[in-house]
Amino acid sequence: MPYTETLLASSDYIDVKPSHKETVLVQVSNRIYYAGLEFNGNVFSLRLHAKFLKYRFPKESESDDLNDGSVEVVSNSVKVQKKFQIEPLPYHLIRVVNLLLGCNTISIDDEYWKSTEEVEQKELNEQFALEPLTTWLTLRDAGYEFNVYGEAINI
Repeated sequence: MPYTETLLASSDYIDVKPSHKETVLVQVSNRIYYAGLEFNGNVFSLRLHAKFLKYRFPKESESDDLNDGSVEVVSNSVKVQKKFQIEPLPYHLIRVVNLLLGCNTISIDDEYWKSTEEVEQKELNEQFALEPLTTWLTLRDAGYEFNVYGEAINI
């Protein structure tokens, strides 16, 4: 019997290169078993259509009320945060991104971030099964904190 070629499957063109325009490579790892993944020193990566551009610098301070009625500032810190805006995703990927942002180590553009803010999900349309996500990521080990003696301590 002669061989006849049968098409079993087809795929879109895959463009493999180190970076893609208007995308962000998110790499995560964790010290412990998390989100159904056994990390064992492995790093997992996900490239998303996203923007990671806008900064903000929220200030946090701690103070004590003294017996004489005055207030003394005990510590000040300025966090470095960057807005992470992800283009519309299907629901199963929204869950994956939320789980990944809960990892101990999040690396984007060779900097380490932590997710301390809620991930906002915006409904575009009742009949549209894709939704964009927005959150603020905090730069790890950034900024300075000042103790009671006015000495700068690296966070």
